[in-house]
Amino acid sequence: MNGSTNKPRSEFESSLRGIILTQDQFAERLCISKRAFLKYLYGELYPPCDVIAKAVEEFDVHSMVLYHLTNQCPIARVYMNKLKEVMK
Repeated sequence: MNGSTNKPRSEFESSLRGIILTQDQFAERLCISKRAFLKYLYGELYPPCDVIAKAVEEFDVHSMVLYHLTNQCPIARVYMNKLKEVMK
């Protein structure tokens, strides 16, 4: 992603901001199609666990774990503020 100053369209995009790769390169590194990558990027689809795990592994974007937990786990939604404090 380039250093665009536009507001991110999704948390997925926000997590990948600042990493300078083309969309094709992101898709390749995440082992997904460019079309799937764009759907996650634009917030049209929520990325599955394996894509989240691959993104964290490939790009060291640990914030994506919090993003995933808040979207997939009701308990995490309740305790998110405490989780963020512990992660600091």
